[in-house]
Amino acid sequence: MFDLFKNTQSGEKPAVRALTSPEELMVGDIIKFQFLPQPELSGRQFEVAAITTYDFEHENYPRFALQDDKGLLIFLSVHNRQGKSVLAISRQADRDEVDAIFTLDKFAEVFEEGSVTLTATPYAPLASWLGSSYYKALDCRVGYLHIGDYRNQPLPEYEDDSEGIDYYLLRDSSEQFAIDIEIGDNDDSSVYVTVYQPLTAIAEMWPAKG
Repeated sequence: MFDLFKNTQSGEKPAVRALTSPEELMVGDIIKFQFLPQPELSGRQFEVAAITTYDFEHENYPRFALQDDKGLLIFLSVHNRQGKSVLAISRQADRDEVDAIFTLDKFAEVFEEGSVTLTATPYAPLASWLGSSYYKALDCRVGYLHIGDYRNQPLPEYEDDSEGIDYYLLRDSSEQFAIDIEIGDNDDSSVYVTVYQPLTAIAEMWPAKG
């Protein structure tokens, strides 16, 4: 009790979190991007609105849902590519957008066995998020998507806050763009257009206030 009273009276303040890597982000933290080819990101600030956790057999990692002051939602995760950490920044694409980029019939070939190559049709609303041609880099990787942040606690043993997913990954020939596809327990599908950027694409990070 004496030590606590002494610290309070001395005016000492608790240490402020110092963010040195995007992997340390928590809900409420703020990031600002450098000037990037994607106008929705370039020079803009986003707040970490939520965190979910991808859980595969030999790997798990957080995904950060980021929201700007206009309500735009994007997703950020840190991936290891050939021994180097990179940012994977994603926007969700709806059914009509997928049809405009690939056609739904052509896109369905992703779920067939074997290799596939998809040519992307130029689509102005997502032009800076798209490569020209994609190949299947991962075919039906089975895992779970957990609601919440499990970096500092055990993954849940029960599936109440989790969803099984089949995950497919397409990459373009330049290795700068990707398409992430998740098929959930109820056969609901989510498609994301993804760009890869170096960690230096984040100009600044600030911890949540309070």
